[in-house]
Amino acid sequence: MLHLFCLSFVFAGCPLTWDQWQSSLTGPLDVNGNGLLDVQDLVDCLFAGLPPQPISFVSQNLDASFVHGQNLRIADLDQDLDLDVIVAYSLSDQVVAYINGGDSLGGGDGSIWATIEVAAPNTIVATDVTIADFDGQDGPDIAAVGLFDRSGGFTSAGEVAWYKNPGDVFATWDADHFTGLTFWGAIHVRAADLTGEGRADLVVSAIELTDIGGTPQASGIWWFRNEGGTPLTWSARMVVDDTLNTVNNVWTDDIDNDGDLDLVGAGWGSDQVAWYENTRIGVDPSPVFMKHILANVSAPHYVIATQLDADATLEVIVGYEHANGDGALAWFDAPANPDNLWTLMAIDNSFGVGEVHFCAADFDFNLENDLAVVSYDLSDGRFYMRDAMTWGPALLLQSPPSGINHIACGDVTGDGRWDLVTTTYGNGATDLVDIWVNTPDP
Repeated sequence: MLHLFCLSFVFAGCPLTWDQWQSSLTGPLDVNGNGLLDVQDLVDCLFAGLPPQPISFVSQNLDASFVHGQNLRIADLDQDLDLDVIVAYSLSDQVVAYINGGDSLGGGDGSIWATIEVAAPNTIVATDVTIADFDGQDGPDIAAVGLFDRSGGFTSAGEVAWYKNPGDVFATWDADHFTGLTFWGAIHVRAADLTGEGRADLVVSAIELTDIGGTPQASGIWWFRNEGGTPLTWSARMVVDDTLNTVNNVWTDDIDNDGDLDLVGAGWGSDQVAWYENTRIGVDPSPVFMKHILANVSAPHYVIATQLDADATLEVIVGYEHANGDGALAWFDAPANPDNLWTLMAIDNSFGVGEVHFCAADFDFNLENDLAVVSYDLSDGRFYMRDAMTWGPALLLQSPPSGINHIACGDVTGDGRWDLVTTTYGNGATDLVDIWVNTPDP
């Protein structure tokens, strides 16, 4: 969807100034509904249509200071039109931001970074972060999920917290652990305006954990309404689906192309991928989410939505366990009737066993989204190029580090090409954050 949108801007003329992009954060300027300027969309607009060419990814280390890198996001945190990196750490127990260029003056090319400890050490067993301007003040804020209470381990409840942007990102970020340690299994979080009220809400997926007595606690998909106000407050936790078991991640996007944001979840314990139709009409503070089974596959671990063909409806990419004993990567095409199962299209039936994560972007400027994948269990990474609606063979990331864990796509070098950023878990005494620079082959 992003590249179709940007292609239209190539013909119409991309807005080039900050004022033009700041004039409204609705519609095409904020396609993902998080209330932020989509810097990467501007980059795509400026560079879309360049001749496709073979590429590889060349690694360079960003940081090796913290322990147990988990999910990460790439976003313009300090609003200087270069892209920063935000990482959740689950043994340092904190959230760390890396500011591109080392300052907020713009022009960062991925070679110099300043480190900000948004959440102090030993304050949250962070497994994921998401970025949005939750309070409409001082720029993009950060929300995070903590999987459990460090003192209680896996037999304890976790939490959801948000961190207010102080305006100067190098100042102190005020923390609000608004759920307290009451949320069992919270592992993944995304920001999206689900109500149409113009504020970014939070969607959280949870895996199944058991309490100290061995009683399983509810997993599934949940959400919190952003109530606004000063200080900002959140609703109580509301259920989307507590029957989809052990949901390692949830995705938010306009799946049915009707103008509001829907959800997609991978139920590892249910052997199902489901999408949840946001049925609101206009503004609705309590939207109803209608569940549709997208696919019945074994132990789906990760899911994203992206544009892979010529129609307006998004496709969904899933990593799951294949019957041959290996992992599998597949994409699913939507049917005309949303109550029907989606059509499975294989990408790779022999990669991705266990814990797998991926992101999609147009790496080679051919106006088709490609796929980059990392496998924690195999300490392996690869990417798949798409051309003329077909997938090429797997191309390897060269010498991926042990414990490579999560991956995100974004142009952190500022050259108009989608790069990769990865984290590791259990690499050694400290873990790695690495940039994989998108490099044209000679």
